[in-house]
Amino acid sequence: LQSGNDIGGDIRSDAVCSKMSILALHFPKLRILWSRSPHETLRIFKLLKENHDEPDIDKAIEIGSNESLDALLGMDPS
Repeated sequence: LQSGNDIGGDIRSDAVCSKMSILALHFPKLRILWSRSPHETLRIFKLLKENHDEPDIDKAIEIGSNESLDALLGMDPS
């Protein structure tokens, strides 16, 4: 998102936390889910999935196509 020359001394281009900070700044609606272990990740995902249906695979594939994604975002592909 930025060249290494544009980043100040307190942000390092090779540090994960710095990259995540830049992502959060550029994409304010981005939500980051972080956990300390794979077991905690599993617990969090189970909690998030409670009371939700499994995803529709065909619909996910359709949304994943470029044309559908452009339409979803209101972008004109031409």
